[in-house]
Amino acid sequence: MERLQLHAYPEANISSESIFNVPALLADPFLQACFQETLRLRGQNGSTRYVKEATTIPVGGKDYYIREGSTVFILAPLIHMDTDIYSNVHEFQPERFLDADLEGALIQGNHPSDVKLEKKSGPPKLFKHGIPVRHYLMPFGGGENLVRRIFV
Repeated sequence: MERLQLHAYPEANISSESIFNVPALLADPFLQACFQETLRLRGQNGSTRYVKEATTIPVGGKDYYIREGSTVFILAPLIHMDTDIYSNVHEFQPERFLDADLEGALIQGNHPSDVKLEKKSGPPKLFKHGIPVRHYLMPFGGGENLVRRIFV
């Protein structure tokens, strides 16, 4: 609550047009981390992709052949609740997303519609078996670049 109060206008009241400095609120790193952790814990979606060309994908030390024309469905909770990526998967720990290589908000202007997405420059913070995990959060399903270039 104290963190939210940092972004409240001191002279604002319930009838004010704006109570919070929204661009500053959206740019707050800890609040962003809280959003990411909430999406990780509550995201129950998946991503469907059509395979454009046959390929072999290594998973868990095994190679899996996927035929051209196949449909692949990736469940986000399999990533979000993976104990090899996240410790204490059922606990709300937004700190795990601080300083990670996430999609972040760059505020340009004074209105929430002025939010522009850009990549942060920090190194990935989450790993699986010692290997950095590039796409460890899929709250809305992800795009073709999140699986492999062979999927549509």
